[in-house]
Amino acid sequence: MIRIYADYITSEKCGAGGCFQVISVIQEDAYGNEKELIDRIDQGIHYRTPEQVVKDLGLNPSEVDYELIAVTPERS
Repeated sequence: MIRIYADYITSEKCGAGGCFQVISVIQEDAYGNEKELIDRIDQGIHYRTPEQVVKDLGLNPSEVDYELIAVTPERS
């Protein structure tokens, strides 16, 4: 399972409404072990679908379980 954590707010503020930027990508194996995959994508890209993210990870969306989770980024 791949969990894609998406930030819609930043994209909206940049004029890319309906898109999202990826904050984190976690891959979980059958044993519950997690691995961060964010280093495999460009976090500056505004994505329209989670399938685009999965493809950028070098995976086939029809062969991988994934979910998109909308989050609100922390303010500094």
